[in-house]
Amino acid sequence: MNSHFNFSLVMKFTIFRFRINGSDGGCASCPDAASAPAVPPALTGTKMVLPSGIAGWVALRSDESFVNISLQAEWEAYIADGTMVVRMDGCRVRGSKPDSTTVTRRRGACSVEEVVKRNQVWEVIDTGNDDDYTMHDLYAYFLENYKCFKFGLITCDYRLYGFDGALNAGNLMTAVSFFVDDNILETNEDDAIIKMTITTEKSGLVKPRLIPFLPNLTGLIN
Repeated sequence: MNSHFNFSLVMKFTIFRFRINGSDGGCASCPDAASAPAVPPALTGTKMVLPSGIAGWVALRSDESFVNISLQAEWEAYIADGTMVVRMDGCRVRGSKPDSTTVTRRRGACSVEEVVKRNQVWEVIDTGNDDDYTMHDLYAYFLENYKCFKFGLITCDYRLYGFDGALNAGNLMTAVSFFVDDNILETNEDDAIIKMTITTEKSGLVKPRLIPFLPNLTGLIN
């Protein structure tokens, strides 16, 4: 009787230990916390609060990339040969990037959900146009050809979001989805708008880069 009782306890203990090792979140735990990278230095520059507000966008043909993004002449050369478009007008353009959306997947029977995709949605609303309605042509062009371009977004204080290159060289963000629509509201007191939505994929935060010469570019659309 005692032998059977002891055997039952051993079996229950063994099963209990097996379940802990298989489903306690070990698949998602840090494998070696002591070897984690050092925390990067923070607030090393002048302390400030970054304002929101998207005032423009950049589209660079996907077969081109910046050799030195900090050179105004390189921007203007791309604009002049038609491989880049810069639309920036804080008086007629506004936009935002709300919370990113994530796609998760549970890859193992005992694992927790893992983030396998992160989508960032950038929305631009443009109220500018002319009496030839050429802005409709511009946005319709990118709706048709967005896969051939990479994109960046510009804030009111000339921060560029979307440049992901090492040092000064590299390219902008690939759009995995692109949508353009024109919205006409109920009364003539409201503006007719063109809305552009660009969806990009990026694993982490999109760090901005200040491009102070943007308002002085030759050939930008404003």
